[in-house]
Amino acid sequence: MTEKINYNGKEYPVKVGYYALKHTAREIKETQNREIGIMDVLSDDITVLEPLLFHSMVMGARLEKQIFEIERKDAEYVLDECLPEFMRLIPKFFKANFGNEEETKKEEAKLEATTEEKK
Repeated sequence: MTEKINYNGKEYPVKVGYYALKHTAREIKETQNREIGIMDVLSDDITVLEPLLFHSMVMGARLEKQIFEIERKDAEYVLDECLPEFMRLIPKFFKANFGNEEETKKEEAKLEATTEEKK
């Protein structure tokens, strides 16, 4: 399952799953010298979002058999344009993978409130 985000007038597929979580955790360990888990992805820690978006886009492109041309260093610009959109998508992947609808709705509401505060 992939979802779409928009950047510079183009749709990009994203897939938040094992690949994205693994590479995000590795990147944060290397750059910030700290460990993260799945709950950190659903927390208010925005430092997780940039690498998570990038690695989710890499996996989305692979699944859709598309060439992915965005460089890692540009991920912050992509996130700047699609932050609310991406934050709304994250819980959908956890619902699809874990099936806990009530928890997913709580996380979606929490992320929606956080998104609204940042506007």
